[in-house]
Amino acid sequence: MNLSVVRTWGFSTQASSPVQLSPGVYNQTLLRGLDFVLAQAKLRGIRVMIAFSNFWGMGDGVNTLICAQMLVSRVNTYNGVSYLNDTTILGWNLLNEPRYVN
Repeated sequence: MNLSVVRTWGFSTQASSPVQLSPGVYNQTLLRGLDFVLAQAKLRGIRVMIAFSNFWGMGDGVNTLICAQMLVSRVNTYNGVSYLNDTTILGWNLLNEPRYVN
């Protein structure tokens, strides 16, 4: 495969395993998984788009802004690069699959 860009989630769809466990406490297992994806993408020259939340009501809901702020300031545990300065991250999707519903 000759991929140049992929998109992934920076949120969880499992209520039993949210990104934010309690105020200021984050699920490090999930976040280290995202760190790994970004570190591997960097090694392969692949850029990544990260979605902050999910339109479908399965995301972290009101915690989206707090989690987005945490993600942007996170430092990758595999390569020591902050997400804010990681050129692997092409951009951020504010919402996964947004659409108008009436």
